[in-house]
Amino acid sequence: MSDFDGTLCPTSLVNHSLFQKSIPTIPPQIEVSLLKISQLIPVFIVSSKDFDLLHVTTKRFASTISCVLGIETINHIKHEDETVLDCITERRFSADTQTLTENSKILSHLLEQEKIQSYIHECDIRIDRKFTSCNKILIGITFDYRHLDNWEKFKKVDEPRLLEIIRRTINEHTQLGGASYEMEPYIQTYTSHPFLDLYAVKCDKGLAFDSLFKRNSNDPTLSDSITNTKNVLYLGDSENDNPAFRRSDISIGVSSDKRLNPKLACKYNIEFEHLSIFLNRLLENGLIFSENLLKF
Repeated sequence: MSDFDGTLCPTSLVNHSLFQKSIPTIPPQIEVSLLKISQLIPVFIVSSKDFDLLHVTTKRFASTISCVLGIETINHIKHEDETVLDCITERRFSADTQTLTENSKILSHLLEQEKIQSYIHECDIRIDRKFTSCNKILIGITFDYRHLDNWEKFKKVDEPRLLEIIRRTINEHTQLGGASYEMEPYIQTYTSHPFLDLYAVKCDKGLAFDSLFKRNSNDPTLSDSITNTKNVLYLGDSENDNPAFRRSDISIGVSSDKRLNPKLACKYNIEFEHLSIFLNRLLENGLIFSENLLKF
C-alpha cells in the first residue's frame, strides 16, 4: 500500500499551470518496480487525490485505488491501453450520495465567497478540486501553495487566516442548514506540508485502510494504534498517512523535500532517492522485508 503525491513522486514534481490540474508524475524507475511487484501481489494506492488524476499514473499497477482519503474506493483492473473504459469492477463510498451531494454544495459555496476568492488571487494559491468518478460530485478541495518561494512563511502567517475564513464559512452554512456535526465538511491541516485540505465528510487513511481490508471501522475495540494487520507494507510521507502507518505491519516514511519535517508514526524512514533501490531489493529478496534492505 502506498500514498501517491510526495511518496511515489516528490512534492515539487508537479505541473503548476494555473489553467490545468496539477498532475504529479511517478519517475519511470519507480513505476517499473511497482509494475513488477503488482504482477506478484496486489498494489493498493491510498491518496487524497481523486480517481481521474490517480488513474492516469497508476492504471498499470494499482489493483485498488482509494481516492480522496477513502471517500471513494475503486476496485480496478490493471491495464496498459489508454482507451480501456471498463476497468472499474467495483465503486463504493464512505458516505451516502445525499450527504456527499449536500456537503458538496458547502464546498462550492465556500469557493465562491469573495473573501476566499480574494485570498486565492492575492496569495497565489492553487486550488485542486476533487470529484467522484461518477456524477462528478465535488468531495474535496486542496489549497496548494507548494510553488511559493517561501511556503514556510505562508504556513505560519497566512494559512491560519485562511483557515479561520474557511471555518467561519462552514459554521455559518451548516447552522443555516441545520446540518449535524457528523455531516459537516472535514478540514485536514499539516505541520509542515504546503497544503490545506477540505473534504465533504470526515475521512482519513485509517478509515480507508479498514475499508480496503473489510474491517469493521465501527467496532469500538479498533483504534489508531492497531498493528495486527500482517504482511502489509505502507509507504507515506505526511501526517495524513499516520492512521495507515499505525495499522500496517511495516511502515516506511518517505522524505522527498528537506523543507518538510512532518511528525510521522512510521517505524522506518527512507529518502526518496533511495525508494527505487529499496523496491528493487524487495523484489530480489522475494518480497520478504528485512531492515537490511533499507541500508544505503
